Amino acid sequence: MPDDAGQQGPVSLHDLAINTQRDPNEEDPDANKLWMPDTPAPFPCPTIAAYQIVGLDVCRCTLTMLGHLSSMANVLLRNTSLSTVRDCSILTLPPPGPNSVTTAWGGLQLAGGCESVEVIHNEIRGGMGHGITLGSARFEGGALGAFPDIFSAGNHGVIDPGDDCPGLYGGLDEAIPPGDGLPVPTTPDTPLNTITIVDNLIHKMHGSGISVLAFWPEPTDLAAFKMIEAHDLLIDRNRIIDNYQKPAETQPDPGYLDVLAFGGITLAAADDLQIFDNIITDNGVDHIRPVCGVFVLHGENINIERNRIKRNGPRITGDGTAGIRAGIAIQMAGRRIDYDETGGLGDVDEDRFDGAAGIRGNVVIQPVGRALQLYGLGPMVVTGNHFVGGGLTGAVPQYEAHAVEIINLGQSPELISDGTMPSFYGFLPVPPIQGDPNMLDERLIDGRILYSNNQARLVVDGAPAERMHCAFRLLSHGDIMMQGNQHITTFDRSVGHLTFSTTAIGWSVNVSNNRSQDTHLDDSDPAGPLPPPPALRPRRRGGPGGRSGSGSLQGALAPRRRVRGHVR
Repeated sequence: MPDDAGQQGPVSLHDLAINTQRDPNEEDPDANKLWMPDTPAPFPCPTIAAYQIVGLDVCRCTLTMLGHLSSMANVLLRNTSLSTVRDCSILTLPPPGPNSVTTAWGGLQLAGGCESVEVIHNEIRGGMGHGITLGSARFEGGALGAFPDIFSAGNHGVIDPGDDCPGLYGGLDEAIPPGDGLPVPTTPDTPLNTITIVDNLIHKMHGSGISVLAFWPEPTDLAAFKMIEAHDLLIDRNRIIDNYQKPAETQPDPGYLDVLAFGGITLAAADDLQIFDNIITDNGVDHIRPVCGVFVLHGENINIERNRIKRNGPRITGDGTAGIRAGIAIQMAGRRIDYDETGGLGDVDEDRFDGAAGIRGNVVIQPVGRALQLYGLGPMVVTGNHFVGGGLTGAVPQYEAHAVEIINLGQSPELISDGTMPSFYGFLPVPPIQGDPNMLDERLIDGRILYSNNQARLVVDGAPAERMHCAFRLLSHGDIMMQGNQHITTFDRSVGHLTFSTTAIGWSVNVSNNRSQDTHLDDSDPAGPLPPPPALRPRRRGGPGGRSGSGSLQGALAPRRRVRGHVR
């Protein structure tokens, strides 16, 4: 029986085989009318749907959805807590017929209000949506009280019907209400908290491996962002491979370009996020549509460690459309900043003294785009990683970095005490979805960047921007510590020009024991051929051997200097 709060449980579902498919006696559903009717549904419904359950345990079940057009997840949990889905096969299969593809959302959805839910050791395969969908949405203002929730965007936005097969568009600023009518604005549903996703195989989804249901466009009036919130999220030891197989045919509107992504893991608001020891590979069919290995729109205390993120969005012939391409992309790390109606500084989240982001021990090889882009406010640690970026594509603004870019809006206490903004900060660009970075305010104290012991490389195999400014860029109004890194750039001189290998600009900059090298895919050298190296002298027995030189970046802005085929 339900308790006083309307919650029920516990419920155990063990060793079951459950199949679901559309009612063949009903007419094919309209892609704009995929809400749940009061009559038999013309589309497949979830194999398991749980609402306000405490203590749901789904174990060793085979859950199969036949993938006719549907906005329903294969397994749907909403306002469910202290629950587990483990050792299950969650399969959304194509309908019978030649060349058939699934057009049901499929996968597992943890909708609004889920808390303390564990998803452990499952196979999740097939579906038009994401492997694990986080969050849901409701109509703004509660005007449609009887139908407040939109479990999917078959109505409008997230799903692009397309000419031949629906694809993922990703936006959800409004939706057609049940019963038809004009679109109504939407808003994110109740946040998710303490979600554990461990040791799952997530593959062959049309959408991302793990993703929030949808994103809202960047506000045009400096209003607060709308974001699906999933806090205290652990994503550990999963295999997220071969997803994002069906991008939308329609390119996102400009308001989505800096706030929306697809690929391996794509999240909106995620404080206390841990992404550890995952294999995130081969997501995205090509680079034409933007693809990321890991994307986070906003979060504080983000830790991404020991992941293998490779071959997401492989390069093919042709220019890519506008959008975010990165192995790891964090658009707003750390404390959140809001701006007032004049563009001045408004609210700033209270300092919890957590770090903004820690990126440690990852292997990231991104075919097109940056290996890492990290923007935000607060302490940032990037250490012990292997980064390879394939360079930006399309129209690239001046001074952009092509392999690694880190911009911290935090300010040094000394800068605040001095009370003036040095003129050299005119070099600092405004990061995406941020306001003016050159406003002094003690609420913005702490812009430390620690960038150490990374091996990073820019490998451009194709036509990048005609003139590349730099491969690696670190910018901060605080302190930058850059030590023990090895940077290499590799590109064909006939398709581009690189002005600087590495740029580091901050209030204080400590740059030491780094090495930058430059190699080319051709044999050309504008300076002419280098003289042959001198003959090596034989070592004396028992001697220490020859010493190898080590170039270092001397200062904040390090131009390239050719010395015996290397750039220091």
